[in-house]
Amino acid sequence: MFNAEGKKFLIPKQPKVKLKPALPDRRQIAVLPLRAIQDKTLNHAAVRVLALVCSYANRAGITWVGQARLASDIGVTFRAISRQINILKKKKYIEILVKGGKLSHTATMRVIYNPTIGVDDAIALQTDDMRSPAMAILEEMEMEKKLSKASKRALPESTFQHQQIPLIAFA
Repeated sequence: MFNAEGKKFLIPKQPKVKLKPALPDRRQIAVLPLRAIQDKTLNHAAVRVLALVCSYANRAGITWVGQARLASDIGVTFRAISRQINILKKKKYIEILVKGGKLSHTATMRVIYNPTIGVDDAIALQTDDMRSPAMAILEEMEMEKKLSKASKRALPESTFQHQQIPLIAFA
């Protein structure tokens, strides 16, 4: 190929993209607000959608699951999920923290387990980190590799063989 100035150039080959298989679904439980189960004004479809949203939520009740994913999981239309989400928002079972935009199609939702606890308090009460389990495992494996390499470089094992550490007993 030649450009406008008459210089020859090569078009690079298209890169080969390897698709990774999807991770298996590890969700096994869903923790629902008890008040939702006891609410006689809440229809069964809304309870099913709330249960599915709760299955994606972390301990603070935060989830980033999209309505399209919810619809495919239950086997209903996007519009049906949207109707139930609106019912759940009106009855204060979920709240939208950040709306999805052009780059992110999913909204950040929070399941309201206790209406007296705000979003900041719910996040502060959470004991685990906000990372996904897969990300936490990968980061732990990388840290173990780095630590093992660093410990091998730091001191040879012969240094530890000559030292004796006294044991101290407390009564």
